[in-house]
Formats: sequence, C-alpha cells, structure tokens
Amino acid sequence: MSSQKDLRRAMLGAGLARANSTPSVPVEPTLPPKSERVVAGAIGAVSRSLDQFQNELQTAQDLVASGAAVIELDPADVDASDLKDRLEIDSADHRALANAIRDNGQQVPILVRPHPQMPGRYQVAYGHRRLAACSEIGFRVRAVVRKLTDRELFVAQGQENSARRDLSFIERALFAHRLEERGIDREAIMSALDVDKTEVSKLISVAKAVPSDLVEAIGPAPKAGRPRWLALAERSSGERAKKITISLTSSDDFRSRSTDERFKLVFDALAPNTKQKPESQKWVAEDGVQVARIERDKTACILSINEKSAPKFGQFLIDQLPALYAAFKSESERH
Repeated sequence: MSSQKDLRRAMLGAGLARANSTPSVPVEPTLPPKSERVVAGAIGAVSRSLDQFQNELQTAQDLVASGAAVIELDPADVDASDLKDRLEIDSADHRALANAIRDNGQQVPILVRPHPQMPGRYQVAYGHRRLAACSEIGFRVRAVVRKLTDRELFVAQGQENSARRDLSFIERALFAHRLEERGIDREAIMSALDVDKTEVSKLISVAKAVPSDLVEAIGPAPKAGRPRWLALAERSSGERAKKITISLTSSDDFRSRSTDERFKLVFDALAPNTKQKPESQKWVAEDGVQVARIERDKTACILSINEKSAPKFGQFLIDQLPALYAAFKSESERH
C-alpha cells in the first residue's frame, strides 16, 4: 500500500503542491511589485507574510533546479481536468489573479499532463485558475509537463485545493464522492484531501445524502458545514420538499442571492412544521365514565364524544346546540 509520500513523489515531489498552491485570495507569489497598485477584490490578500512568499518562490526555483522544465503553452491547447472540484468561481478573485499576473507575470507554473486522448493537447492537474487568468489576458501559460495517471492527476488536483484550504465543505464532499465514483481508492482520496479515513467517509456520506441538483443550485455555501448540510439532507427528502425546492430555486430572486443566502433560503423553507399540538384533556363524568376528549389551541376547540362509553350522547349534544348557544349569548350579554 503506497503512502502519501509515494504519491507525491510520483507527481513531482512534496514541494510541487506547495508551489502551485495559491492563498485564499488569488495573488501570484511575486517579487515586490513595480507599482503600489492595490487589486480590486484582493484587499486582505496583500498581507501575506514574507516567509510565505519566500517559501513559494523557493519551491518554484527548486522545481527548475531539480530538472522540472518549465515551458510556455498556448492556453487554448490546455484542457481542464475531467473532475470538477468547484461549484462556482468567485469573479472578484479571478479578476484579482488576472491583474496580478498581468502586472507581475506568472511566477508559479501550473502542472499539466499530455492529454491521454488528444495528441498535441494537455490537461491540467492543477493551476486551473492561473490557466483561466492567462487565457483571459492573452498570456501564454508557464507549465511543468509530467506523465500522470488519472489517479495521480486527481490526487494532485485535490492536494492543490487542500494546500489553499479554500474549498467549502460541500465542495470537498462532492470532490471526494466523484473520486470514489471514478474508482479512486480511499487512500488516494485521503491523500488528495489531506484527511483521514473517517473524514473521507463523512464527506462521501454527505455528498450522497444531499440531492445533487440542490447542491448545484445552492453553490459552495462556505459558511455551512457538515451538520447543516446533513440537516438539509434530512429536510430535502420527500415530495413536499422537492416541490418547495423546485419552486424556490427556479426564481430570479433566488439566483440573484449569494451562495450562503441561497443555502439559508432553502434551509428555512424546508424547516419542519413546529406547530404545537393542541392541548388535550379527558372529561370524565361523576359516574366515572370517560365521556369525551377536549382538544384546544388558539384557533379551535374540538370536543370528541366516546360513542362506546356514552352512546347517543353525541346526538343529544347536537340537538341541544341551539339552546346551548342561546344560553351562552344571553350569559355573555349580561357580562
């Protein structure tokens, strides 16, 4: 049974995942920029420590020194991985990354493999966002090319996301589930997501429990963790829940909301009915016979006659209702 170190060594060494990782807000590791330009949408990202910058730059240098040749490719010749790991792309993060590369160049290469089905083309193991940014601004993308199996490619893709720690819980759960559906073994999934066997089981169980179309409609919902997604899975079962979610998620208002707002809208709409049961009491006659049950709430008072213990009493009450109501009205008017 191969270890995580074996898997990483097969894909470039342990440092490669670190070199191709990006911080939570996408800013390329660079030497101090030529200008003091602050990228819109990247406020907070500029606070990366000098140590982190030096580590990333050193790793990129180590790649080249170890014989990992960096070449330039036309982004049009590079395809995405077959395995989707994100539910949606943050447009502000994408713009920030594109601006950073435009201003300072692409400092850390992406990892690609020769496309297994299309000669002359390549497939990304990781660096999808850098590839998209280079494509948008018309830059050739700097890449390291390695022959990778599907297993190695998917593990590398997961390790990049684990290094950034910016995938939401449900995105990690879906990624783990999709890896399993591709026949990837649990050890490789553990390595890809940097989690233990128990956590992998939890991730996959949640991904299986929540309807996939509902997850796609909500999006990554980074504020929602495992307990809330599990609760949503329970709430979303049944025809009633299906009708509610279809109606809700198809509205323009729903689609215009942020992903966390969409989660809350669905979660609240599918909340179980918490209406309290009416107060209930038995009415027993002086002779010990349980004649009736009385149920009362804010909107109704229900009197149920026990026809077995008090036969014909129900009909008697019905016959007496006009007189009883008249007596009630007369008593009310006096007070």
